[in-house]
Amino acid sequence: MAIVYRVLGVVAAVCSHGSRRRVNGIPLHLLFPALLGILVFAIGTDSLTIYARRFGQPPVSRTVDTALEQATPGDYVLLRGSIAPDIEIAASGSSHATYHLLTDPATRRGILIEDADTENEATALTGVLYALPTDLASHLRPSGGQLGSYIASDKLLLRSGTTPSDPRLAACALGIVTAAYLLLAASLLRRHIIFQPEPPSVSVTGIPPVSATRTKIELPIVLRFSGSLTLPGKIVTRFLNVPAVLTASRDGKPTFASQIDASASQAYGGVLERAGVWLSLPKASTLGGLQSGRLYVGLAVLPALRLHYVDTALAAERYVTTVLAFPSPADRDRARTTIEHLVAVPAVDAVPPGSMQKEPQG
Repeated sequence: MAIVYRVLGVVAAVCSHGSRRRVNGIPLHLLFPALLGILVFAIGTDSLTIYARRFGQPPVSRTVDTALEQATPGDYVLLRGSIAPDIEIAASGSSHATYHLLTDPATRRGILIEDADTENEATALTGVLYALPTDLASHLRPSGGQLGSYIASDKLLLRSGTTPSDPRLAACALGIVTAAYLLLAASLLRRHIIFQPEPPSVSVTGIPPVSATRTKIELPIVLRFSGSLTLPGKIVTRFLNVPAVLTASRDGKPTFASQIDASASQAYGGVLERAGVWLSLPKASTLGGLQSGRLYVGLAVLPALRLHYVDTALAAERYVTTVLAFPSPADRDRARTTIEHLVAVPAVDAVPPGSMQKEPQG
C-alpha cells in the first residue's frame, strides 16, 4: 500500500504544479486526465475492439469493388485489382509516402495504396485497410474522387504489407494508460493532498479539557502547510506543502501564516499579483480530532497532522481540512501539544512570531 501512496505523492506534486499553468484557459491538472481519458478510449476502441478479432487470422480475399461495398477500416484483406499506371500521389508534409491506385478494370473504381509494389499492373496486395487521411480525403472530395479516368475512394486506404496489431500489446498499453488515468483521478479527488493516517487508536487526539494553569509556550513553529489559505482581500487559493508558521493571534488563538508569492501569469499576458501573508484562522471551538500520519509530496514522506476546523479567514466561514507537515515526528508532536494548549487556554508570554522570509511559490 505504501508504494501506491508514494506514486500518488509524485502525481500530486506534478498536478499541483500543473494547476498553476493553463493551456487555452484550462488548468493542466484538469487537462491531463481529459487527454488520458481520450487515449484510453482510442486504444480500447481501435486496437482492442477492431484488431483483436482479426489478429492471427488470414486475410480476407476481396476484389476492389467488393472491398468498396463491404470492407471497413481495420479489415485485413488480400485485395485484387490492377495498378493504374498513370496515377501517383506524393504525400505532403513530413510523410514521404507515395500512393498509387489499385483499380477494378471493369468499373474503373479504385482504392489508394500506400507503399505498393507497382512493377506488375495486375496484382494482389495484402494489408490492413485504414480510413483515408484527412488531407487526401479533402483533396479527392471536391472532384468526387476523380483521378484521371478513375474514381478513387475518399474513405479507404490500403497500407500494403501491414498486419493487424497484436491485441496483447494494445491491452498492455491500455492498462498503463488506465492506471495513469486512475492515479490522476485519485489525486484530483484528494485535491492533491496525499495523507496516510496512522491507526485511529494512536493518532487521534482530542482537545483536553481547559486547565486552570496557564502554559508558557514558544511560538512560532515552522512547518509546511497544505490546504486553503486566504490573502487579505479574500483571495483564497489551495496550496501544497508551502512554508508556513504556527503562531498565535493577539487573543491567543492558533493562526497559520505563510508569506509567499503565488503570483501567476495570465493567459493573455500580464501577471496576477498574489504576494503577501496568507492566513488560515481556525475557530478554536471547532478545532479537534488532530490526526497523525504521513504526507506524500513528490518523493518526500513527511510526518504530518491533519486538522478539521472552521476557517474564519474565509469570507463565508466553513469547515476546511488542513495538513501540516514537519521535519520529524518530534516536531509534529510538539506542534500537536502546542495546538492543544492554544485551544484549551489562551497562551501567555508567547514568543512573538518575528519576521518571515519571503519565499516564492512554485
